Amino acid sequence: MEIHAPQDSLAHSMTDLMTSLMVIFILLFVVYLSHSLQETHKGSSNRRDQLVSSLSQKNIIAKPDVRDPLSVIISVQDEKLQFDVGKAILKPRGASYLAKFIPNLTATLCSNSRRADVESLLIQGFTDSDGDDEHNLQLSQDRAFSVSKYALNSALKNPKDRECFLDLVSTNGRGERELLPSSSSVGKENKAMSRRVEFKIRVKSLEQKRSIRKQLES
Repeated sequence: MEIHAPQDSLAHSMTDLMTSLMVIFILLFVVYLSHSLQETHKGSSNRRDQLVSSLSQKNIIAKPDVRDPLSVIISVQDEKLQFDVGKAILKPRGASYLAKFIPNLTATLCSNSRRADVESLLIQGFTDSDGDDEHNLQLSQDRAFSVSKYALNSALKNPKDRECFLDLVSTNGRGERELLPSSSSVGKENKAMSRRVEFKIRVKSLEQKRSIRKQLES
C-alpha cells in the first residue's frame, strides 16, 4: 500500500486551493467585464437617444444605426437631396434644403448640451447601380463632398458654427452599396432614391468620455 507523506498531501491541498481561487477570480472577472460592457452600452444608448431627441426638436429625424450602437443615421427619403444621373452637382432644391437643414443640424451638434457627446459627423454619398464600381465610388465621394462644401461655403454663416462643423465632419463615398428598393415593384431598385447623401452622427463611447474628463482634470 502506497503511503503519501504529509508534505505531499499539503502540496495537493494547496494546488487544489489555488486552482479553486483561480477559477473564482476568472468568474468574477468575467462578471465584471459583462457588467462594465452593459453599463457602457447603456450609457452610449442614453446619449444616442438624447441626441435623437434634440434633433427631433429641430424637425430632424434620426434613427439608430443597426450596425453601430453609437451612431444614428439621417436619411432624406424624398427628392430634397437627390442627384441627376452621373452628376454630383447639387440641384436648386437640394441647395434650398441644405440651407435650412445644415444650420439646424450644426446648432444641435455644437450646442453646449450636445457637443461633448458628439464624436463625428460623416456625410456619405451613394449612387444607383448603373456604371462600374470604380466610377460609382468616385461619384459617390463627389456627391458627399458637394454637400460638405455647400454647407461650409453657403449654408453656415456663423464662424463658430463653421469651425465646429469642420471639427466634426468628414466625407465618404459608398458607391452603389445599400441600393434603395422600389416601393411599387418588389425586387426592383429605386434608382432616383439611391442617388443620395446620408448623414451619420456618432456619439463618444464611455471610455472616450472618461479619458477626456481625466485629461481635463489632470
